[in-house]
Amino acid sequence: MGKKPSAISHQQLAFFSYLFMSIRIKKFSNIRKIKSKIINFWKKSLNKIWFRVLIAFIFSYAVMLTASLIEKWSENQQICQPQQSFLNCHFKYAISLLAPNNIEGFSILTVAFLYILEIQERRENRIYEAWQVVDNAAAAKVATSYARIRALEDLNKYHVSLKGIDIPGACLSEINLQGADLKEVDLNGANLSNANLKEADLNSANLQGANLIFANLQGANLFFANLSDADLNSANLKGAILFFTNLNNADLSNANLLSANFNSAILNNANLFSADLSNADLWSTNLIEANLSSAILIGANLKGANLNGADLWDADLSGANLSNANLTNAKISEQTKFDDNKWRLVIAILNEGAVGRDLRGVNLTQANLTQANLSEANLSHANLSDTNLTEANLTRINLNNANLKGANFKGANFSEANLNGANFKGANCKGVNFNDANLRTTDFTGAKSLNIEQIKSARNWQEAVYSDDFRTKLGLL
Repeated sequence: MGKKPSAISHQQLAFFSYLFMSIRIKKFSNIRKIKSKIINFWKKSLNKIWFRVLIAFIFSYAVMLTASLIEKWSENQQICQPQQSFLNCHFKYAISLLAPNNIEGFSILTVAFLYILEIQERRENRIYEAWQVVDNAAAAKVATSYARIRALEDLNKYHVSLKGIDIPGACLSEINLQGADLKEVDLNGANLSNANLKEADLNSANLQGANLIFANLQGANLFFANLSDADLNSANLKGAILFFTNLNNADLSNANLLSANFNSAILNNANLFSADLSNADLWSTNLIEANLSSAILIGANLKGANLNGADLWDADLSGANLSNANLTNAKISEQTKFDDNKWRLVIAILNEGAVGRDLRGVNLTQANLTQANLSEANLSHANLSDTNLTEANLTRINLNNANLKGANFKGANFSEANLNGANFKGANCKGVNFNDANLRTTDFTGAKSLNIEQIKSARNWQEAVYSDDFRTKLGLL
């Protein structure tokens, strides 16, 4: 019997697989190199007139030959006689196409192909000429130049980046730069009224004091752009990206800001009268002293926004998220709309204080009551979970059985407060003054930055609820 062939080992199989893949990779790499060389040769050759004429003639001849053959075939006409050889016959037929009666057709086709082959060269010439117009207008310090407007539009049409162009004070009214690359441009004080800048990239652009009245900036990227003192009255910024954008003192009255993203933007003293900010993202946005009167903020995200001194007169905040927003000195009217009236109460507490007020059972969750004065107020059974009461005056307050889970009490004063049964689970108690406060059955499980000195300065601290580790530190175990 013959000897049974041995099986291929895993190591051999792996080796052959590696070898096969290496050959394939090398093969594809060589193909890519050859392809790249052909493309480069083609591009360089097309710069030579004689080569373009030759290629145009070859293409024209191929078209004429193909058309003639199709015509013969459709009319069932024979090209060759039976006694003629195939090569001799077709060669003579091909030469016959160069007859004088075909010169006109050849000429038209050759010119057409030359036109197509010279598209890239014409494009480069137009781009060069357009840049000359832009540079000459800038050198002459001409504010109004219709040639420059056309040149910039042409450059954008050819998808040329306009990054970093420096034309402050230029009149570019009604210019169409949709989708243009305008990163880091200097258009300080420029007139862009009625301009089409839809989906343009204006990342880090300088548009300080620019006139953008009725401009279309829908979907534009204005990340880190400077629009301070800019006039955006009635502008369309629907869905625009305004991360960290500087809009200090900007006029956005009557603007369409639907679903715009103002994440961490600066709009101090900005005029947003009657602007539509429905579903806009204003997370951590600075709106100090901003005018939001009659503004539409339906469904807007104002979480953590700074609205200190903002004018919310007659504004519509239905469905808006105001958690942890700073509403100190905010101005509201009876017509100002909130889904939850707790925000009216928050503004009243911040502006007028709540000394001695009866606020039993109120819901103030996620409100920002930094430095609020609630001394001697009655908030028994109130819900203050996740509320920010940093440095608040809570002396002699009644928080009997109140829910204070996750609240921030950093630096707050609870001296002589009644905290009987209050829930401080997960609350930040850093620097809190509990001097002479009643801690009977107060729950400090999971409370943060709590220390022994704080607790022992209060009354009935032995009866409060602590974690086992903290009880050990207090000597209660």
